[in-house]
Amino acid sequence: MTLLGAWDYPRENTRGYKVTRTGVLPIVGWLLAKHPRVTVHINGKVVDEITPTSYREDIDIYFASQLPEASGLTGWQHAVNVDSFAEEDAYVEVFIHDGARSVSLGHRTINLTRPAKLRNLHRIIDQPYRKLSEQFFISALDGNWSTHTTSTWAYGDAAAELLNGAEMGLVVGAGISPVIDNVAQLDITGYPNIDVVSFDDYLPFIDEAFDVVVCPNVIEHVKNPFKLASEIKRVTRKNGWLFINGTNMHFTHGLPSHYFNPTEFGMRALFDDAYSGEYDFAEAAHSLGVIMKWAHGALSESGRKIFESLTIGDLIGNLHSGNELVKKAFDDMHSTGRKSISANVIFKGRKIL
Repeated sequence: MTLLGAWDYPRENTRGYKVTRTGVLPIVGWLLAKHPRVTVHINGKVVDEITPTSYREDIDIYFASQLPEASGLTGWQHAVNVDSFAEEDAYVEVFIHDGARSVSLGHRTINLTRPAKLRNLHRIIDQPYRKLSEQFFISALDGNWSTHTTSTWAYGDAAAELLNGAEMGLVVGAGISPVIDNVAQLDITGYPNIDVVSFDDYLPFIDEAFDVVVCPNVIEHVKNPFKLASEIKRVTRKNGWLFINGTNMHFTHGLPSHYFNPTEFGMRALFDDAYSGEYDFAEAAHSLGVIMKWAHGALSESGRKIFESLTIGDLIGNLHSGNELVKKAFDDMHSTGRKSISANVIFKGRKIL
């Protein structure tokens, strides 16, 4: 099988510190191999070796035909200790290996400066917690983060501008992301950069604790978005800022579960009673492209050949007219793919309680 992989995080030129407050550099990616292994090199020296420990549904869809030959676990993530390196730009390179074969995933110049400790966090915590190193955890929610499906992201212009100007900011559902001064990062999983671990629909802070709250692609992953919205309103100061985005026209995905896709009207129902601002809409081409890619990956080999032969016009016409070849190709689609890009979710059941 072909040795494939990618290095997802960290990337160059993203805002914020790549090294966490506890002095480690999170490294995240994926690979397909029979005997998978990853090595991390800093300034030409091997500093860590990683084996895949997590499930990546996106990779399982994109490369479904190659999975039987792979090891099963495709995601890798690790916290690399960088205490022995100077707080300056470093040359970081990642290699993936399968037995004697090796492929470089490229090199990046990553600044290893450590962020300052987050002061006064204990003063706004309104929940029993235990201290672990310099991080605060709600008891029993921190687990082995390296086995979780990992969410990584970088701050866009609008969110970064608000957070950089915050007296005290909060990121709800931060995943693995850069650290910003005076900004607390919260997630349900205890990733190395996370300051507070909690369920997203309960924010363990006093009222009006933050002048800026950012909630990136989280709202679709909570069972009760109105409860989360209520908590966000409670911890935001009067005249404070909220930046929130959520997937609308998007495939079903995990991290850890996907419940609701908010429309503009859904967002207004959640927040218009307490906030005044502007709505914007983005990434239509991305949605189309990713859905097409997921569809292609989930089809059988014969289905992919049919799919690849179609033009956009063919797709529009055939999918509505019921072309038997196209219909059969999609009916035979991998079950995870059908679930991920379905136009309807249907339930039929009998009441048992």
